[in-house]
Amino acid sequence: MLHRSSFVLALLVASCAPRPPSSVAAIDPAAIARHVEILAADAYGGRAPGTPGEDQTVAYIVTAMDRAGLRPGNGASWFQEVPLVEVQPSVAAVLTVEGRGGAAALEWGEDIVIGNSRAVDGAHIDRSDMVFAGYGLTVAEAGWDDFAGLDLAGKTVVMLGGVPHALKEAATAASSAAKIAAAASRGAAAAIILLPSAVTDEQWDAQVAAARRRDLRLDGASDGPVIEARLRFEAGERLFAASGHDLATLTAAAGRTGFRPMALGSRASVRLDGLIRRFASKNVIGLLPGARRADEYVLFLAHWDHLGRCAPDGPDPICNGAVDNASGIGGLLELARAFAAGERPERSILFLATTAEESGLIGGQYFVDHPVVPLAQIAGGLGNDTIAAGTAADVVVLGQGLSPQMDSLIASAARAQKRRVVVDAAFDGFFMRSDHYPFARAGVPVLIATSIFAPGSKAATEAYFAQAYHKPADEFVPELSFDAAAADIDLAYRVGLRLANSRAWPAWKPGSEYAVARARER
Repeated sequence: MLHRSSFVLALLVASCAPRPPSSVAAIDPAAIARHVEILAADAYGGRAPGTPGEDQTVAYIVTAMDRAGLRPGNGASWFQEVPLVEVQPSVAAVLTVEGRGGAAALEWGEDIVIGNSRAVDGAHIDRSDMVFAGYGLTVAEAGWDDFAGLDLAGKTVVMLGGVPHALKEAATAASSAAKIAAAASRGAAAAIILLPSAVTDEQWDAQVAAARRRDLRLDGASDGPVIEARLRFEAGERLFAASGHDLATLTAAAGRTGFRPMALGSRASVRLDGLIRRFASKNVIGLLPGARRADEYVLFLAHWDHLGRCAPDGPDPICNGAVDNASGIGGLLELARAFAAGERPERSILFLATTAEESGLIGGQYFVDHPVVPLAQIAGGLGNDTIAAGTAADVVVLGQGLSPQMDSLIASAARAQKRRVVVDAAFDGFFMRSDHYPFARAGVPVLIATSIFAPGSKAATEAYFAQAYHKPADEFVPELSFDAAAADIDLAYRVGLRLANSRAWPAWKPGSEYAVARARER
């Protein structure tokens, strides 16, 4: 159970704040709360894909959509099957390094966490040549290429985490996942990210806990290396010493303009024998057909999945995911009810509840790659994620400035609510962390408008991320206020209604990568 922590205290304080205005569509915060209480119950087991909790969750969503008055959104079916493969981690694995400086054995959990990236049976590397690719970044406008001249085919690439000072704001693909993907695209068999020395024991323990969970991948995906790993800094010193190099010297060189990647003169070996299970998970799709232009769509989406039994050794083994993202699904279902109860809009409204978002935006990406309606016919939309963490009347737009027309629709809806759209660039990175993002990359203007990152939500949001996010503490509690969440859903309703009754086709800002994709689609 959730103890009386700073998370609950922040929620209690926030519940005394001014309440956002009521909805023109009578969005009911209590209705959202009822959905969350049910979906985040222990009986649903944390809503992990491929478990009985998935069956219960998708059945609940279908029932709610059906009762609201929606129709199945994939022909005669409410579902889109998403083929997944589950990999149980090989926690006994040891990565060995042999080089001019001797040998090093890096133990899983103590020194390194290692994953079977391609989800193949018996993934391994055997005396794979090792190379050092600096920070693993390519920034053409800065004349920076950490992979220049390297032949990575079948090799093990070691990269530093983070961004060198010399690049500052120029690097946009600095996440570990992006670096690993970049190495894999060049043929690397294994990719290792060396974590910074500033990573604390608690942060490392969190990495290990995350790596111990089952890993879900899209079945058949082969765009990653065979092996991917995160290496603790102290263990990295041993790896480089075994290779005959000094880590500090190479780190300094990698941070300077003109650095060139290099062979380390050492070889790496590891075998992963994790268990593999293949199954089909489900996106849930509901449709409210348009009254006049049924072949044009406005999209709303939220992910239904969470982490399941995430702490099997603890007193509470279930990550219930009340805020993340039962609240988003509760909001989606209340939004569906409001649209179906009103006058039928001219365009169709598509309601999408995605699977496996927590495993890398898989459900959203699968829909984009296998759309049940043409992407070019989706005028725009909004995503709903973790909405019950907010307590403020103000709104932050994730993706602000990328689509002027969507910005205008959101700002107009906020003014009608007597709310403000505030800008906080500190949260821009969250734009890429939810299931709306694959749609954006495909050119569909889908943003997130949320109160959770507004200044007035700071105490509750920070407490949530510190105390409950991806932990068993993310449970439904009576103290959880859904007033700001309801206001966010009301804003989504206003934006969607106006867009659905218009002939507008929102565009991305000219010159952006999203605009290029939109031009291809349309």
